[in-house]
Amino acid sequence: VPYNCWYSSYVNTAVAEGFFKGYNDNTFAPEAPITREEAALVVYRYLKLMRKSFDKTTFIYTDQDSISDWSAEAIYGLYAEGVMKGRSNEMFYPAEYISRAESAVLLYNALNVLK
Repeated sequence: VPYNCWYSSYVNTAVAEGFFKGYNDNTFAPEAPITREEAALVVYRYLKLMRKSFDKTTFIYTDQDSISDWSAEAIYGLYAEGVMKGRSNEMFYPAEYISRAESAVLLYNALNVLK
């Protein structure tokens, strides 16, 4: 992230704290949309940094095989705590972009589990 961007200090802090990471090619792509599984991983990392523990669980969505290995623990953990659900009773849609409404619900639910 270029140091002269208005958000560079925020991104650098989020990366330094460990709840945001870049891509494998050492890029961050701050202007790129974020997928549901990427958002889940960010929130999960943040909650873990806040000392939140998660129960182990599984769920059955018909698209669970499309959940990436790197996000599965986060998605299952957030699901178990009621922080994040699928878009329907049958589908999670991990690679779809998260909507503003879904983001608001995700953040609201995450803050509530910290109380």
